[in-house]
Amino acid sequence: MSDTSANNKRNLDEVSFIRPILIVLLVFVHCFTVFNGGWPPFEGYKDCTGYMWFSRTCYSFMLETFIFVSGYVWAYQVIDLQKRSSLGILKKKAERLILPSVVFSLVYWQLFNGDITDLVGGGKIVISVLSGVGHLWYLPVLFWCFVSLWIVEKLKISDKVKLFILLVLALLPYPYIPFQLSRLPYYFLFFFAGFKVWQYGGLFRTNISSKKVLASWLLFVVSFVVLRMLKSHVVELYSTAPLVTKAGLKIVSTICQIGYSSLGVIAIYSMAVLFTNTHNLPKCYINAGSLCFGVYVFQEFIIKYLYYYTELPVKVGYLALPWIAFIITLVLSLLLSKTTKSL
Repeated sequence: MSDTSANNKRNLDEVSFIRPILIVLLVFVHCFTVFNGGWPPFEGYKDCTGYMWFSRTCYSFMLETFIFVSGYVWAYQVIDLQKRSSLGILKKKAERLILPSVVFSLVYWQLFNGDITDLVGGGKIVISVLSGVGHLWYLPVLFWCFVSLWIVEKLKISDKVKLFILLVLALLPYPYIPFQLSRLPYYFLFFFAGFKVWQYGGLFRTNISSKKVLASWLLFVVSFVVLRMLKSHVVELYSTAPLVTKAGLKIVSTICQIGYSSLGVIAIYSMAVLFTNTHNLPKCYINAGSLCFGVYVFQEFIIKYLYYYTELPVKVGYLALPWIAFIITLVLSLLLSKTTKSL
């Protein structure tokens, strides 16, 4: 791992290790999401159980790790670099997250949802754009995580109590709340965890072993298979259950998801720490990870265009399509991200 310099700035190698992996998982998720019912079928589509489970596996801890890493990095900046968590910082976060979300949501709406002139007088559409259209919903959620942490850290209660309260809030079912606030409790749990892992996890980062990493991955695999199947069964029961039962089923489903996704976050973080404790990351690998934000923004535009606005699905067939789309999307997203970052 890189040494801390005199000005206390260094590269978080464990984060740099994780980011490119998340980029790959992200693109895989959206290339295969049709087979998991996430998007409408493309022309020539046929069900494929293997692809369905591949999509579910890639998605199982991907977004939770994104959020966890954001909290982790933010803790490093606040605690080690003495960056004050203030309203001014939150304004900068809004410029970094909300502004791109709104701009690209407008583009997304124009390309995939209808004429942009429909926005005039369309309050519901305006709320949708401000909430993040398509995959861009993640950016408002991440912004609210920073706001929430600023509030939670001011509470004069122990971190253990905070964690327990946040866990309970994450489990509760919520009705639709605009601006992605209904998604916030679930994802903020992981953001808070990432912040606290940096704050208190120094001993863990120096005592990780290959046996612990292997055990964490095995535990994740077993839990994912069992809990994901249980979650699927719960979802099947949900549609025909009475209202009170639906609330209970929703909680059970969330417990399953928190269970396997948390173990996935632990496994990939442990692996990252172990590897970077003994290896130096190539500069090109670190640079690829720095393009993560841009790839997140661009990739779904490319995949949807390939799937629904070209003849590629018919020409290559439903089995080859997601693999070909993955290569095209990853390359183009990285190029677009690198280009826009250099502007």
